[in-house]
Amino acid sequence: ARGDRNPPGKSRPSWTEKDVDAIYDAYPRHVAPLKAKEAIRKALAKVDQDGIDGDQTPAGWLLVRTKKYAAAWKGKETMRDGRDIRPYPATWFNQGRYDDDEAEWKRA
Repeated sequence: ARGDRNPPGKSRPSWTEKDVDAIYDAYPRHVAPLKAKEAIRKALAKVDQDGIDGDQTPAGWLLVRTKKYAAAWKGKETMRDGRDIRPYPATWFNQGRYDDDEAEWKRA
């Protein structure tokens, strides 16, 4: 999903805790915030290391991807057998699902 990438930035980290909070807030399910934010920091480090398309920052890119994922759930049933079927945020970020094809999100 990232395609051709710019070389990774030199300074570390290239994001702030405000960025981490904004990404967490954009995710459609809010559980286990400490684990989720730890996973977001790891995802940001990976995105920063791998590089990204265009002029976006790692935090900006991940925020956009997270918002697109959240939008894919709009108007969809999120509960099945009394349980929320959306993955925990830590799971989603740790598994690199932000890099999935967006068509996969729409099938969820």
